[in-house]
Amino acid sequence: MTEIAPDVVRPDGDRPEVDRPDVDDGDDDLAHYARNDELSAARKQGRAVKALCGTLFHPHADPSRLPVCVVCKDLAASYR
Repeated sequence: MTEIAPDVVRPDGDRPEVDRPDVDDGDDDLAHYARNDELSAARKQGRAVKALCGTLFHPHADPSRLPVCVVCKDLAASYR
């Protein structure tokens, strides 16, 4: 017979903290630059991607209607 272990509770009763990255869900509504392979994977999986400026964001279906992030734009220009 298999037993299921009881849930482990810390002595102080608190749950351990989990680091969750800050994700921009469109609060500032900017189009960010990111690597194409990361963007396509993020769109397929519905996850956030890291922009050149360091912001984690969910890719929009049509980023052309949004203003471009100035930091991403400057970084992309410096790579060329």
